[in-house]
Amino acid sequence: MLRSRSECPQDGQGMTVFDDGGYKSKTFVEKFLDVVLCRGDLSEEIANKEPVSVTDLRIRKEFVAAVLRQSAMWLDENNCGTITAQLNENIAQIEDGIGDKIGMLARGFSVFLSSAVFAFGYSWRITLICVGVGPVSAITMAIMSKLSASSMNGIVSVSGAAGAIAEEAIMNVKTVAACNGQEHMVKIWDPQLLLWGNTRTRNNLYHCNFSSAG
Repeated sequence: MLRSRSECPQDGQGMTVFDDGGYKSKTFVEKFLDVVLCRGDLSEEIANKEPVSVTDLRIRKEFVAAVLRQSAMWLDENNCGTITAQLNENIAQIEDGIGDKIGMLARGFSVFLSSAVFAFGYSWRITLICVGVGPVSAITMAIMSKLSASSMNGIVSVSGAAGAIAEEAIMNVKTVAACNGQEHMVKIWDPQLLLWGNTRTRNNLYHCNFSSAG
């Protein structure tokens, strides 16, 4: 039967001692948490990189193959800058979606499990508090996912428009210079850039606030 910390025998420095092994429970628990949390961080790092890198390479190959299969008429009707910008933003969205979610799941599971074991080693009452926090963290991450998805859709649309303007200015640089259209290109580029910055900042605030809360 487990006992509370006050009921367990202690040494001269106030550290709890196991009856059967002579090991200090603080040292044992710290080593256990180090192993669990270290492996949790490692699994999170691997989960953030491996699935995204494989998916990124596959999507880029499919994109190049799809573009090469199109006719010249399709290339004239569609703006390549918009398509490329949307591809890059969608890959960034995949990184935020696939890798981040898997990594957060690995980190949350390892931290929750180690916290429950650590709390149960001291008192079962503390374990009830830790278990009650689990659903709150899950709800917080779900809200973060929805807000992040909505802001990322805005980033993709704004980035596509800005990429189209930049491509038009670069591909027609001689025409723009001959007609003194530099100021006009800057004037139509600045609102898109400002809108992209505001949307990106809002998305980063969602990640910062909800990640720290979760």
